[in-house]
Amino acid sequence: MEKLVILGAGRIGRRIAELVSSRARPVLVDHDTAKLDAAEARGLAVAPLPFDLPRDWLRRELAGASALVAVDPFLPPSELVRLCCEAGCHYLDLQERDDAARDVAIAAEGAPAALRFVPGCGLAPGFVTALLAEEIARSPASAEITAYVGVLPLHPANRLGYADIWGVSGLIQEYTRPVLELRDGALAQGAPLGGLETLTLDGIALEAFSTAGSIDALARRHEGALRGLAFKTLRYPGHCDYMLFLLDDLGLRQQLRRLSSLLMTSLPATEADRVTIALRIVETPGAEPRWRSWHHLAAPGPDGELRSAMATLAAAHVIATWDHLRTAPGEVPVLMPGDVPLARLQQSPAFAFLAPEAAAASRSA
Repeated sequence: MEKLVILGAGRIGRRIAELVSSRARPVLVDHDTAKLDAAEARGLAVAPLPFDLPRDWLRRELAGASALVAVDPFLPPSELVRLCCEAGCHYLDLQERDDAARDVAIAAEGAPAALRFVPGCGLAPGFVTALLAEEIARSPASAEITAYVGVLPLHPANRLGYADIWGVSGLIQEYTRPVLELRDGALAQGAPLGGLETLTLDGIALEAFSTAGSIDALARRHEGALRGLAFKTLRYPGHCDYMLFLLDDLGLRQQLRRLSSLLMTSLPATEADRVTIALRIVETPGAEPRWRSWHHLAAPGPDGELRSAMATLAAAHVIATWDHLRTAPGEVPVLMPGDVPLARLQQSPAFAFLAPEAAAASRSA
């Protein structure tokens, strides 16, 4: 079986290894012995990453591998790409930052023709980007499309209505970096945590607001070809106001490391989550919106313990993308979020975890 080196043995890394282990040989790599122990307890192969000379160690570990999946990079993406070029293996990551994706593209210049490099192939960017790309392809240029995505605890236990589900560093980037979107066909910057609205999806009252990083590649690709494209994060009501209180009233926008430390030590960890994805499509200005939605809940694994819905979706998209790389030679070396057609992802056995029956969405003002 093909070897898959997974950099990062946390929630998503372990889920990738679990879902692919019947047809590949995954090895989870991490500095954190607690994470490695948790992976070993599930019967997964692990390898401790040394703090000294991690590049030399990784170079040896990648020998003979089919791909490196960088969940927690530990090294800059550009360095990981160069190591993959030396080892002759594909590269996939779950980075959310657009500048990291550009670094991957630059580092991959001149790479061996058989190799592929795929930044941002987790949930958003990643699976949600593929859903958006499919919708854009069948929508007129006059359409305005908004993606709503929420990773939420099933049982919120604090005023933020949030938990340690998604990485805190990524969360802070989404909440503080400029938002890129399309307005009237042109690229535009918006304020993170702006554009607050309320809505009901799958019978649950939620709020939505703009966040950064999830659709940057799509927005650039469709500038001038689509009237509007935006991304909003879903949370339980009140979350946005509390975050603005922390960032602005308490001045933590200028102390992001302190904010990160506060959230990491205060938010409860949970596998009991839900992922809600909704697309709102207005095909011509003033027309009635059309909605599509998907709802995923945490589910028990073979051992009876819950597996995070977010981790399952991100892992399944990574594996489906890897399957595409193995079976579709001859493409461009770098595949940005949304470049792999949904029809190709559907050919992977992993897609079964991505496509439960779409639920009809309801909305209230």
